[in-house]
Amino acid sequence: MTFSARQMIAAIVVSFAIGGFAVPVATRGGQADPAPGSSQPKFMVVEFMKIAPGKFGDWAKLEHETWKPIHQRRVKDGAIVSWAALAQVMPGDESNGPIAAAITTFSGWPDPTKDNYPALIEKVHPQLKADSIFTQAEDARKIVRQEIWHVIDETSPPSSGSK
Repeated sequence: MTFSARQMIAAIVVSFAIGGFAVPVATRGGQADPAPGSSQPKFMVVEFMKIAPGKFGDWAKLEHETWKPIHQRRVKDGAIVSWAALAQVMPGDESNGPIAAAITTFSGWPDPTKDNYPALIEKVHPQLKADSIFTQAEDARKIVRQEIWHVIDETSPPSSGSK
């Protein structure tokens, strides 16, 4: 398997954005060796997005006000390890492809059949309708590629109270 310079740069940018170095790895049936020092492998789902013209502000607001609380609930429930929304800074155009991404980290192989977004939306945003959120998301952005990455090693900040 070969990687282009663009793919390697994207991997580095994504890695720094979540605080660890990650490389793609082929797995059989979702099985992979755990990262050193952990008992279970960690995986990331990276969703590359193309933002609709003139909709960057709408997308950013939707990610912050709507999706972030949903993913915070998923972290609290133990369904995911972390989530981040990213916007490309350089280059400042779409010449190299999508300019936004969402990264969700899992401790173990991601299982999309466990996601019940309408139920999560009802818990987190009882005043909103799931269909309305999905429509707003579709109007603001399009997910153009999804990838699963295996975290093979990472660094973390020390726990509070340690030197």
